[in-house]
Amino acid sequence: MSRQASYIGLTEKARYFLEKNCARWPEKTCKECGHKTSGEIICKVYQKNENECDPFVEPALFEYTMRNGKVYRSIIQCCPWASGPIYFECLQDENGIRRFMWSEKEMEKYL
Repeated sequence: MSRQASYIGLTEKARYFLEKNCARWPEKTCKECGHKTSGEIICKVYQKNENECDPFVEPALFEYTMRNGKVYRSIIQCCPWASGPIYFECLQDENGIRRFMWSEKEMEKYL
């Protein structure tokens, strides 16, 4: 049995929150072909996975800008071990309060 990391990421509620509330890049149209790109969520990596070949390195984490100017960061909520680390993320607001955390019952499905 090989050991590897599993990246579960954010809860469905957190992803929905970001989809509905994040600021987005303006829609753009290619001058040459007319292809339109939809407004993608504005976010940036604030913690990068420097060694993507290492299966036990924490995932890259993102900072999301909301339409109202507030900023949320994805953070590692916990990292239990089951044949390798399992990364569960939640959002953290500007005051350091964790939002959209995984419950024990939700995490059990992945352990």
